[in-house]
Amino acid sequence: MKFRRALDGLLGRLAALLGAPPPKLQAAALPYRQVDGRLQFLLITSRRTKRWILPKGGIDAGEGTADAAAREAFEESGVKGRTEREPLGVYDGRKYLGAGATARMRIVVHALAVETIHDEFPEAGERQLRWMSPQDASHLVDEPQLAALLLNAGQKLLD
Repeated sequence: MKFRRALDGLLGRLAALLGAPPPKLQAAALPYRQVDGRLQFLLITSRRTKRWILPKGGIDAGEGTADAAAREAFEESGVKGRTEREPLGVYDGRKYLGAGATARMRIVVHALAVETIHDEFPEAGERQLRWMSPQDASHLVDEPQLAALLLNAGQKLLD
Protein backbone atom coordinates (compact mmCIF):
# COMPACT_ATOMS: atom_id res chain seq x y z
CA MET A 1 0.00 0.00 0.00
CA LYS A 2 2.86 2.44 0.76
CA PHE A 3 4.33 1.83 -2.71
CA ARG A 4 0.94 2.65 -4.22
CA ARG A 5 0.84 5.90 -2.21
CA ALA A 6 4.32 6.86 -3.41
CA LEU A 7 3.35 6.08 -6.98
CA ASP A 8 0.14 8.12 -6.60
CA GLY A 9 2.25 11.05 -5.40
CA LEU A 10 4.58 10.83 -8.39
CA LEU A 11 1.67 10.54 -10.80
CA GLY A 12 0.00 13.54 -9.16
CA ARG A 13 3.10 15.68 -9.65
CA LEU A 14 3.33 14.51 -13.26
CA ALA A 15 -0.35 15.37 -13.81
CA ALA A 16 0.25 18.87 -12.46
CA LEU A 17 3.18 19.33 -14.85
CA LEU A 18 0.96 18.24 -17.74
CA GLY A 19 -1.73 20.78 -16.85
CA ALA A 20 -4.19 18.72 -14.80
CA PRO A 21 -6.62 20.71 -12.65
CA PRO A 22 -5.31 21.72 -9.22
CA PRO A 23 -6.02 19.47 -6.25
CA LYS A 24 -9.19 20.03 -4.24
CA LEU A 25 -8.65 21.78 -0.89
CA GLN A 26 -9.66 20.09 2.36
CA ALA A 27 -9.21 20.97 6.03
CA ALA A 28 -7.97 18.53 8.68
CA ALA A 29 -7.74 18.68 12.44
CA LEU A 30 -4.88 17.24 14.44
CA PRO A 31 -6.61 16.58 17.77
CA TYR A 32 -4.11 16.40 20.63
CA ARG A 33 -3.91 16.16 24.41
CA GLN A 34 -1.32 15.61 27.13
CA VAL A 35 -1.59 12.65 29.48
CA ASP A 36 0.96 12.35 32.28
CA GLY A 37 3.13 14.91 30.50
CA ARG A 38 3.11 12.97 27.22
CA LEU A 39 1.66 14.28 24.00
CA GLN A 40 -0.99 12.14 22.27
CA PHE A 41 -2.63 12.54 18.86
CA LEU A 42 -6.04 11.20 17.89
CA LEU A 43 -6.22 9.30 14.60
CA ILE A 44 -9.34 7.80 13.08
CA THR A 45 -9.92 5.22 10.38
CA SER A 46 -11.36 6.08 7.01
CA ARG A 47 -14.81 4.62 6.50
CA ARG A 48 -14.11 2.67 3.31
CA THR A 49 -10.47 1.56 3.37
CA LYS A 50 -9.93 1.64 7.17
CA ARG A 51 -6.62 3.52 6.77
CA TRP A 52 -5.47 5.67 9.72
CA ILE A 53 -6.11 9.33 8.94
CA LEU A 54 -6.83 12.70 10.53
CA PRO A 55 -10.42 13.96 10.74
CA LYS A 56 -10.77 15.95 7.53
CA GLY A 57 -13.18 17.04 4.88
CA GLY A 58 -14.46 19.74 2.61
CA ILE A 59 -14.70 23.42 3.37
CA ASP A 60 -18.19 24.89 3.29
CA ALA A 61 -18.93 28.22 1.57
CA GLY A 62 -17.83 31.12 3.78
CA GLU A 63 -15.92 28.81 6.13
CA GLY A 64 -12.20 29.08 6.82
CA THR A 65 -9.91 26.08 7.09
CA ALA A 66 -9.67 26.29 10.90
CA ASP A 67 -13.46 26.30 11.32
CA ALA A 68 -13.83 23.46 8.80
CA ALA A 69 -11.17 21.44 10.65
CA ALA A 70 -13.00 21.92 13.98
CA ARG A 71 -16.33 20.91 12.41
CA GLU A 72 -14.84 17.79 10.80
CA ALA A 73 -13.14 16.80 14.07
CA PHE A 74 -16.49 16.79 15.86
CA GLU A 75 -18.42 15.11 13.03
CA GLU A 76 -15.86 12.30 12.56
CA SER A 77 -14.43 11.79 16.07
CA GLY A 78 -16.61 13.60 18.60
CA VAL A 79 -13.90 15.96 19.89
CA LYS A 80 -14.18 19.68 20.52
CA GLY A 81 -11.61 22.16 21.71
CA ARG A 82 -9.43 25.11 20.80
CA THR A 83 -8.41 25.11 17.13
CA GLU A 84 -5.30 27.04 16.16
CA ARG A 85 -6.00 29.59 13.42
CA GLU A 86 -2.49 29.24 11.96
CA PRO A 87 -2.11 25.91 10.12
CA LEU A 88 0.51 23.42 11.30
CA GLY A 89 1.18 22.52 7.69
CA VAL A 90 -0.14 21.18 4.43
CA TYR A 91 0.15 17.78 2.77
CA ASP A 92 -0.94 16.30 -0.53
CA GLY A 93 -3.09 13.18 -0.59
CA ARG A 94 -5.59 11.21 -2.59
CA LYS A 95 -9.24 10.49 -1.99
CA TYR A 96 -10.24 7.02 -3.10
CA LEU A 97 -13.50 7.24 -5.02
CA GLY A 98 -14.03 3.54 -5.73
CA ALA A 99 -13.41 1.37 -8.80
CA GLY A 100 -9.75 2.45 -8.73
CA ALA A 101 -10.53 6.13 -9.25
CA THR A 102 -8.82 8.78 -7.13
CA ALA A 103 -8.90 12.54 -6.74
CA ARG A 104 -5.93 14.72 -5.80
CA MET A 105 -6.34 16.60 -2.53
CA ARG A 106 -4.38 19.32 -0.74
CA ILE A 107 -5.06 19.15 2.99
CA VAL A 108 -4.49 22.08 5.38
CA VAL A 109 -3.89 20.81 8.94
CA HIS A 110 -4.82 22.73 12.10
CA ALA A 111 -3.92 21.71 15.65
CA LEU A 112 -6.93 21.18 17.91
CA ALA A 113 -6.32 21.11 21.69
CA VAL A 114 -9.04 18.69 22.83
CA GLU A 115 -11.17 19.96 25.71
CA THR A 116 -14.21 17.66 25.47
CA ILE A 117 -14.87 14.21 24.02
CA HIS A 118 -18.48 13.40 23.14
CA ASP A 119 -19.88 9.87 22.94
CA GLU A 120 -22.53 10.94 20.46
CA PHE A 121 -21.47 12.54 17.18
CA PRO A 122 -22.61 12.24 13.54
CA GLU A 123 -20.21 9.44 12.49
CA ALA A 124 -20.09 7.53 15.80
CA GLY A 125 -19.74 3.80 15.18
CA GLU A 126 -18.47 4.26 11.62
CA ARG A 127 -14.78 4.66 12.47
CA GLN A 128 -12.19 3.48 14.94
CA LEU A 129 -10.56 6.16 17.09
CA ARG A 130 -7.18 5.77 18.76
CA TRP A 131 -5.00 8.05 20.88
CA MET A 132 -1.28 7.49 20.30
CA SER A 133 2.15 9.09 20.44
CA PRO A 134 3.30 11.32 17.56
CA GLN A 135 5.84 8.63 16.62
CA ASP A 136 3.23 5.88 16.49
CA ALA A 137 0.88 8.12 14.50
CA SER A 138 3.61 8.86 11.96
CA HIS A 139 4.14 5.11 11.42
CA LEU A 140 0.44 4.31 10.98
CA VAL A 141 -0.46 6.88 8.31
CA ASP A 142 0.18 6.06 4.65
CA GLU A 143 1.07 9.52 3.32
CA PRO A 144 4.80 10.33 3.76
CA GLN A 145 4.11 14.09 3.91
CA LEU A 146 1.56 13.56 6.69
CA ALA A 147 3.97 11.31 8.60
CA ALA A 148 6.61 14.05 8.54
CA LEU A 149 4.04 16.68 9.52
CA LEU A 150 3.00 14.58 12.54
CA LEU A 151 6.57 14.26 13.76
CA ASN A 152 7.22 17.99 13.32
CA ALA A 153 3.91 18.86 15.00
CA GLY A 154 4.92 16.81 18.02
CA GLN A 155 7.95 19.06 18.48
CA LYS A 156 6.01 22.31 17.79
CA LEU A 157 3.22 21.50 20.22
CA LEU A 158 5.66 20.66 23.02
CA ASP A 159 7.59 23.95 22.66
